[in-house]
Amino acid sequence: MRFTEEEYNEIYSLTFDTPGYAGYRPEVQEAPNGDGKWDEQKKYAHIATKYNPGTELKRFYARGYEEAHSVCLKLGFPSHLYPSWDNSCMRILDYPPGAESAEHTDFDLFTIQLYRDQPEGFVRIGTVDQADESISTGIHFGEMAEVAGLRKAMPHRVKALNVRQRSIVFFVIPQPTATLVTVGDWLAERYARSRR
Repeated sequence: MRFTEEEYNEIYSLTFDTPGYAGYRPEVQEAPNGDGKWDEQKKYAHIATKYNPGTELKRFYARGYEEAHSVCLKLGFPSHLYPSWDNSCMRILDYPPGAESAEHTDFDLFTIQLYRDQPEGFVRIGTVDQADESISTGIHFGEMAEVAGLRKAMPHRVKALNVRQRSIVFFVIPQPTATLVTVGDWLAERYARSRR
C-alpha cells in the first residue's frame, strides 16, 4: 500500500478529529447505489480542493493524485481523462467491527487503494484483469470507464468482519468538460448490443 498505518492515523486526526473540517459530515449517510440501502455504520471523510484542506492534507492528497496520474499513464488511458486536481477526491474510511457496505459500482473513472488494513474485507465481484492488478493492487473501475469504453465497471463491497476496517482510496475524476464518449461511438456500441 502507498500509505502507512501511521499516515492513516494522521489523516484520521486531521479529518475526523478536527472540529469543523468541511470534508467530514458525520450526519450524512450514504446509499452507494442510490437504492435506499444505507451504509449506516461506516465513517468517512473526503479530502478534496473544494473542502479547502490544510497544508498537511494537501500533501497527502498530492501523493494520491500523483499515484492516480501514474496509473492512468500505465493503463494507456487518453490524457483528457487523467485525474483533475480540482474534481478528484481522496476518501478515508473507518468501518467498526460488523459494519459492511452494499455491493455497488463507483461513478468515477477508477478507484485506487492507498491503504487498507484488512484486505480480506474488500471484495470485487467478477474477474480481475491481472495486468490491471499488477499496475495497482485493488484497482476497480467505475461507471465513467464503462461509458468511455475503457473497462467494465466493477461491482464491489466491503464485507463485515469481526474487527475494525480502515482504508484510504482515491477516486479518479477527469475535468467536467472531458468527453467520455462521442455520439458515433455510443451508437456503434449500441448497435453492436442490439443487432446480430
